[in-house]
Amino acid sequence: MTNWWKLLGRPTREKTGIKDLEILKRLALKGPLNCNRISIENYHVIIPYPTVRRRLKADRDSLVKKGMVSEVPNTTPTEYTLTSVGLLKLLSYYSERIKGRMDEITSRWSRLLPSPFQKWSYLKTKGLEGQMIEIMKGLGWMFPRLSKEYLGYAARAVFFHILFVDGASEIKLAWYKALREDPDLKKWAINNIKNDISAIRNWEGVYEQVLRIIEAPKEPSLDDLKAVLKIPFVPSIVIMPLLAAQIAHS
Repeated sequence: MTNWWKLLGRPTREKTGIKDLEILKRLALKGPLNCNRISIENYHVIIPYPTVRRRLKADRDSLVKKGMVSEVPNTTPTEYTLTSVGLLKLLSYYSERIKGRMDEITSRWSRLLPSPFQKWSYLKTKGLEGQMIEIMKGLGWMFPRLSKEYLGYAARAVFFHILFVDGASEIKLAWYKALREDPDLKKWAINNIKNDISAIRNWEGVYEQVLRIIEAPKEPSLDDLKAVLKIPFVPSIVIMPLLAAQIAHS
């Protein structure tokens, strides 16, 4: 029986995810690339051209439409490059797809990583690569389940979960030392912790007002609630446990 999916260059449902990862890996190692250069290297077909074209843009669930790849403006033929979500998707399959190429990929695409992981090479020298890989795998599982606008926030919340939760350990001490010894990371950590402290103080006021409404003898009005529930910035500590649990089960 003729396999029309194969002739048309469309992978079967069970192989679509594998082909997507192959395309993401090609872009991670060589990108930006156009369809032809993704498909062929040194005159050898790496991924069939029709598959590349379909999975990049033509299919309803293509990599471009899922936000994992974007077009490079003013390129002819059109070149494609990774996005932060696409990089995380690839890193989430670290052990199977890119073992041995991690240094190359993180150096090439460090700008797409959320802080503080843009300092991958430095943090690796501090013995923290293993934990960073686990975090990236977890974040890759979460996205695009969450909007990419929340990527930095989610990464920050998970990172501070590492700093604050589960007691002291050698790996946690290594994180603290790494933050203190790098001026950029130190400044980033201080600014974010100060923002969280301010947010926690604001939330204390919200809790006190909510408590007064509940304890008051009279029924609250809608205006009473509007006056109280002007929810400020949510500190990392509020969302840490949820995100950490999601990553732990990824």
